[in-house]
Amino acid sequence: MTTHRRESFDGAMEDNLHALRRFVERHSDAMLVFPVHPNPAVREVADRILAGVPRVRLLPPLGYADFTYLLGHASLVCSDSGGVQEEAPSLGVPLLVLRQTTERPEALAAGVARLVDGGAAHLERELETAWRPGSWVDDVFRGSNPFGDGRSGERIAAVAESFLGVGPCATAAGDVHTRDDRAPTPSGAPSEVQT
Repeated sequence: MTTHRRESFDGAMEDNLHALRRFVERHSDAMLVFPVHPNPAVREVADRILAGVPRVRLLPPLGYADFTYLLGHASLVCSDSGGVQEEAPSLGVPLLVLRQTTERPEALAAGVARLVDGGAAHLERELETAWRPGSWVDDVFRGSNPFGDGRSGERIAAVAESFLGVGPCATAAGDVHTRDDRAPTPSGAPSEVQT
């Protein structure tokens, strides 16, 4: 779980944390891990509502590697973070977006995230739905990432190497092949990237 956006300071953050606390208290098989944002307003609310609750872990802010490791091992994520809206689906983890709107509708359209814009009662309903066996979260673990397949770096490197004449070539579809695989041009020199 993450929360830190200023628009949540109007009481939404507090209501959401109460909803999450009630959910964990109802489900003995649930645990809440919350790397708390360094903003003192977030820390105060988190400590007041969640400190000392069994199966709730309030952590200091984490580095990126530790955070993504934790995120990748979660069963479900609740967050108001824009970055987490891309990271959770990229790691195959279902997400409840704690916001009124999102600038990442791809995650919603792909069914890997749900927008929780109706307050604490809406969050509690979504948590209960997600926790049931056979819910939409099962499909997330089998689905594809709406933000790409994770191969863009190797595709970019292959095109750059091809352009510079130092490595394999990549087609527009992203298939990589060696320079010798390319068809010769009428002059006998290898052709540019094939599609």
